[in-house]
Amino acid sequence: MRNPEEVRLELLAILGTDTVPVGARHISRILQSKGHAVSESTVSRMLRQLDTEGLTVAIGAHGRTLSPEGHRRLSRKQTSIEVDRLIRQAVDVHTAGDLVDLLTARRAVEVESARSAALQFSPEGVARLRQLVASHETQLRAGDYSYQIAMDFHRAVAATSRNRVLIALTDVILGPQTDRLEALLNVIVDAHQAEMSAIEEHTAIVDAIEAGKEEASARLMSDHLLHLVQEAQTYASEDKRELFQRLLAWSDAEFRRSFRREIP
Repeated sequence: MRNPEEVRLELLAILGTDTVPVGARHISRILQSKGHAVSESTVSRMLRQLDTEGLTVAIGAHGRTLSPEGHRRLSRKQTSIEVDRLIRQAVDVHTAGDLVDLLTARRAVEVESARSAALQFSPEGVARLRQLVASHETQLRAGDYSYQIAMDFHRAVAATSRNRVLIALTDVILGPQTDRLEALLNVIVDAHQAEMSAIEEHTAIVDAIEAGKEEASARLMSDHLLHLVQEAQTYASEDKRELFQRLLAWSDAEFRRSFRREIP
């Protein structure tokens, strides 16, 4: 089996669809029709394991049905897959408008993360933020305008907030799927000047967090991200849409090259 977990989910879905008990032979044929090379004996072993976990119930010699817990587990898994699909779709940038939407969502979440961080910070959390700011400055002095360390700072602010909901939302809007936008954002905001300002703004945010000034922390984060939103909005105009598409294609190509270099 190429993906045992995928086959297991397909098996549960088959049992969840049928209203009558289903046997291993019938399940094996359906799975094979879906491109899974799964024998009847393999399905039988999987069904016995599902019985042990309480997800399926044997009905004499007629086959299996899902148990109530099996139905619940299947529903949760299917919902999780659908939510994951919707999240990937929501943060997948194809136009300047998509980028503006993503950055606007970032601003809303990160303002609250900064506010919460000022209320709940730990010395370790603040030390981590200051270390990232120092590393960013060292990197800039070396002529490296990588956006990644700035992204790490914003993720660390969410972690410092110790608010599990804000951390989860940050994982979505600053997840790995947004790394492909790194080069694009550097071009849009004028890498050198923007990163010099970012260091100063990040320092001010950390100072406010450490001082426990929640409103100041929120305002500083809001102002910090507003510039990024405004710059992206200029590319949503009719006369810059073609330029944005070329920049996006270039950024994706840069990301693919960088990704290949990182693979040993």
